[in-house]
Amino acid sequence: MKNYFTTNPTTESADLSATAAIVAAAHTAISNARTAVNTAEFNKTNAKKTHKDGYKSLRKRVRGFITELGTLLADDDTRYELFGLNVPANPSAPEGIPSLTATAAGDGNLHAQWAYATRMTGTRLLTKRTTGATIDDDFINSGTADGLEKTLPGFVAGVIVQVKAIPYNDGGDGPESPVVQVTVT
Repeated sequence: MKNYFTTNPTTESADLSATAAIVAAAHTAISNARTAVNTAEFNKTNAKKTHKDGYKSLRKRVRGFITELGTLLADDDTRYELFGLNVPANPSAPEGIPSLTATAAGDGNLHAQWAYATRMTGTRLLTKRTTGATIDDDFINSGTADGLEKTLPGFVAGVIVQVKAIPYNDGGDGPESPVVQVTVT
Protein backbone atom coordinates (compact mmCIF):
# COMPACT_ATOMS: atom_id res chain seq x y z
CA MET A 1 0.00 0.00 0.00
CA LYS A 2 2.88 2.35 0.78
CA ASN A 3 4.25 1.92 -2.74
CA TYR A 4 0.81 2.49 -4.26
CA PHE A 5 0.23 5.71 -2.31
CA THR A 6 3.76 6.88 -3.06
CA THR A 7 3.26 6.43 -6.81
CA ASN A 8 -0.35 7.71 -6.67
CA PRO A 9 -0.33 10.53 -4.10
CA THR A 10 -3.69 11.88 -5.32
CA THR A 11 -5.41 8.76 -3.94
CA GLU A 12 -4.20 9.41 -0.40
CA SER A 13 -6.73 10.48 2.23
CA ALA A 14 -5.64 11.66 5.65
CA ASP A 15 -9.28 11.64 6.81
CA LEU A 16 -9.47 7.89 6.06
CA SER A 17 -5.98 7.23 7.49
CA ALA A 18 -4.87 6.10 4.04
CA THR A 19 -1.56 7.77 3.27
CA ALA A 20 1.86 6.37 2.46
CA ALA A 21 3.21 7.61 5.82
CA ILE A 22 0.32 6.16 7.85
CA VAL A 23 0.49 2.82 6.05
CA ALA A 24 4.28 2.66 6.49
CA ALA A 25 3.94 3.43 10.21
CA ALA A 26 1.24 0.75 10.60
CA HIS A 27 3.41 -1.78 8.76
CA THR A 28 6.34 -0.97 11.04
CA ALA A 29 4.15 -1.30 14.15
CA ILE A 30 2.76 -4.66 13.02
CA SER A 31 6.22 -5.91 12.09
CA ASN A 32 7.62 -4.83 15.47
CA ALA A 33 4.71 -6.48 17.30
CA ARG A 34 5.23 -9.71 15.33
CA THR A 35 8.93 -9.65 16.22
CA ALA A 36 8.09 -9.06 19.89
CA VAL A 37 5.66 -12.01 19.91
CA ASN A 38 8.22 -14.29 18.27
CA THR A 39 10.87 -13.20 20.77
CA ALA A 40 8.50 -13.77 23.69
CA GLU A 41 7.58 -17.24 22.43
CA PHE A 42 11.25 -18.10 21.97
CA ASN A 43 12.05 -16.89 25.51
CA LYS A 44 9.08 -18.81 26.94
CA THR A 45 10.21 -22.03 25.23
CA ASN A 46 13.75 -21.57 26.54
CA ALA A 47 12.49 -20.80 30.05
CA LYS A 48 10.36 -23.97 30.05
CA LYS A 49 13.32 -26.04 28.87
CA THR A 50 15.60 -24.50 31.50
CA HIS A 51 12.99 -25.19 34.19
CA LYS A 52 12.51 -28.78 33.05
CA ASP A 53 16.27 -29.42 32.90
CA GLY A 54 16.76 -27.85 36.33
CA TYR A 55 13.94 -29.93 37.78
CA LYS A 56 15.39 -33.14 36.34
CA SER A 57 18.83 -32.28 37.69
CA LEU A 58 17.49 -31.43 41.14
CA ARG A 59 15.39 -34.60 41.24
CA LYS A 60 18.41 -36.71 40.27
CA ARG A 61 20.53 -35.11 43.01
CA VAL A 62 17.83 -35.53 45.66
CA ARG A 63 17.30 -39.18 44.67
CA GLY A 64 21.07 -39.69 44.90
CA PHE A 65 21.09 -38.07 48.35
CA ILE A 66 18.27 -40.32 49.54
CA THR A 67 20.09 -43.38 48.19
CA GLU A 68 23.26 -42.29 50.00
CA LEU A 69 21.30 -41.81 53.23
CA GLY A 70 20.10 -45.39 52.80
CA THR A 71 23.70 -46.61 52.82
CA LEU A 72 24.65 -44.49 55.86
CA LEU A 73 21.61 -44.90 58.11
CA ALA A 74 19.86 -47.99 59.39
CA ASP A 75 16.30 -48.55 58.17
CA ASP A 76 14.96 -47.73 61.65
CA ASP A 77 17.07 -44.56 62.19
CA THR A 78 14.82 -41.61 63.08
CA ARG A 79 17.29 -39.14 61.54
CA TYR A 80 15.52 -39.73 58.20
CA GLU A 81 12.78 -37.47 59.56
CA LEU A 82 15.27 -34.58 59.92
CA PHE A 83 15.36 -34.53 56.11
CA GLY A 84 11.57 -34.68 55.75
CA LEU A 85 11.72 -38.37 54.81
CA ASN A 86 10.00 -41.42 56.19
CA VAL A 87 11.86 -43.88 58.36
CA PRO A 88 11.91 -46.90 55.99
CA ALA A 89 11.25 -49.48 58.75
CA ASN A 90 8.45 -47.43 60.34
CA PRO A 91 6.87 -44.98 57.89
CA SER A 92 4.72 -42.14 59.22
CA ALA A 93 1.74 -40.70 57.41
CA PRO A 94 2.47 -37.37 55.70
CA GLU A 95 1.63 -34.03 57.21
CA GLY A 96 -1.42 -32.20 55.89
CA ILE A 97 -1.55 -30.22 52.67
CA PRO A 98 -1.61 -26.61 53.86
CA SER A 99 -3.21 -25.00 50.81
CA LEU A 100 -5.22 -26.01 47.76
CA THR A 101 -6.53 -23.95 44.85
CA ALA A 102 -8.98 -24.99 42.17
CA THR A 103 -9.73 -22.98 39.05
CA ALA A 104 -12.10 -23.47 36.15
CA ALA A 105 -10.06 -24.58 33.13
CA GLY A 106 -12.85 -24.42 30.52
CA ASP A 107 -14.59 -27.23 28.63
CA GLY A 108 -15.86 -28.80 31.87
CA ASN A 109 -12.37 -29.12 33.38
CA LEU A 110 -11.06 -28.05 36.78
CA HIS A 111 -7.39 -27.48 37.53
CA ALA A 112 -6.24 -28.15 41.09
CA GLN A 113 -2.89 -27.15 42.60
CA TRP A 114 -1.66 -27.71 46.13
CA ALA A 115 1.35 -27.19 48.34
CA TYR A 116 3.70 -30.04 49.23
CA ALA A 117 3.07 -31.91 52.47
CA THR A 118 6.11 -33.32 54.25
CA ARG A 119 6.65 -37.03 53.50
CA MET A 120 3.85 -37.30 50.92
CA THR A 121 4.48 -39.53 47.92
CA GLY A 122 1.14 -38.90 46.24
CA THR A 123 -2.17 -37.10 46.52
CA ARG A 124 -5.72 -38.36 46.25
CA LEU A 125 -8.22 -35.78 44.97
CA LEU A 126 -11.87 -35.80 45.98
CA THR A 127 -14.71 -33.77 44.48
CA LYS A 128 -18.31 -33.07 45.41
CA ARG A 129 -20.85 -31.48 43.05
CA THR A 130 -23.11 -29.17 45.07
CA THR A 131 -25.32 -27.84 42.26
CA GLY A 132 -26.60 -29.07 38.91
CA ALA A 133 -28.53 -32.11 37.69
CA THR A 134 -26.35 -34.49 39.72
CA ILE A 135 -25.59 -33.48 43.31
CA ASP A 136 -23.20 -35.67 45.30
CA ASP A 137 -24.07 -36.63 48.89
CA ASP A 138 -20.40 -36.98 49.78
CA PHE A 139 -16.97 -36.48 48.22
CA ILE A 140 -16.03 -38.96 45.50
CA ASN A 141 -12.58 -40.07 44.41
CA SER A 142 -11.42 -38.10 41.35
CA GLY A 143 -8.02 -39.72 40.91
CA THR A 144 -4.50 -39.46 42.22
CA ALA A 145 -1.45 -37.41 41.35
CA ASP A 146 2.26 -37.81 41.97
CA GLY A 147 2.95 -34.10 41.47
CA LEU A 148 1.41 -30.95 42.89
CA GLU A 149 -1.28 -30.31 40.29
CA LYS A 150 -3.87 -32.11 38.21
CA THR A 151 -6.62 -31.25 35.73
CA LEU A 152 -9.91 -32.95 36.51
CA PRO A 153 -12.18 -33.46 33.46
CA GLY A 154 -15.82 -34.39 33.03
CA PHE A 155 -17.81 -31.66 34.77
CA VAL A 156 -20.74 -29.68 33.39
CA ALA A 157 -20.37 -25.91 32.92
CA GLY A 158 -22.15 -23.88 35.59
CA VAL A 159 -21.93 -26.58 38.27
CA ILE A 160 -20.32 -25.69 41.59
CA VAL A 161 -17.77 -28.28 42.72
CA GLN A 162 -15.96 -28.61 46.04
CA VAL A 163 -12.46 -30.07 45.94
CA LYS A 164 -10.15 -31.43 48.64
CA ALA A 165 -6.85 -33.30 48.59
CA ILE A 166 -5.46 -36.03 50.83
CA PRO A 167 -1.70 -36.71 50.89
CA TYR A 168 -0.56 -40.30 51.28
CA ASN A 169 2.53 -42.51 51.51
CA ASP A 170 3.42 -46.01 52.69
CA GLY A 171 2.55 -44.92 56.25
CA GLY A 172 -1.05 -44.09 55.33
CA ASP A 173 -3.11 -40.99 54.65
CA GLY A 174 -2.33 -37.56 56.00
CA PRO A 175 -4.89 -34.96 57.07
CA GLU A 176 -7.23 -33.55 54.42
CA SER A 177 -6.51 -30.19 52.81
CA PRO A 178 -8.90 -27.30 53.21
CA VAL A 179 -11.97 -27.64 50.98
CA VAL A 180 -12.15 -25.16 48.08
CA GLN A 181 -15.07 -24.41 45.82
CA VAL A 182 -15.10 -23.51 42.12
CA THR A 183 -17.74 -22.92 39.45
CA VAL A 184 -17.06 -24.97 36.33
CA THR A 185 -16.82 -23.18 32.97
